[in-house]
Amino acid sequence: MLEHPCVKESDTVIAILYRIGSFLGLSGTLSLAVGATYFYISNELISLAENYGRLGLQMPEQFKRAISVLKDKSKSDDVEVSS
Repeated sequence: MLEHPCVKESDTVIAILYRIGSFLGLSGTLSLAVGATYFYISNELISLAENYGRLGLQMPEQFKRAISVLKDKSKSDDVEVSS
């Protein structure tokens, strides 16, 4: 299957979830596509914050704590899955 260079996996997921949500009668802020969009936005914001911290730039303590909590939770989830 040929893929267009501008189409990303996230675009495909959101489009499919939009169609499923439309089929189920979900719309507005309750739709599956909106939830997926928020997931991808939050994922990118977390990544930006992590990269910002890796550069050694000043960061508020609240951000540092939030990132460390997310990292710890991610590590504990990985251990549970592999156990």
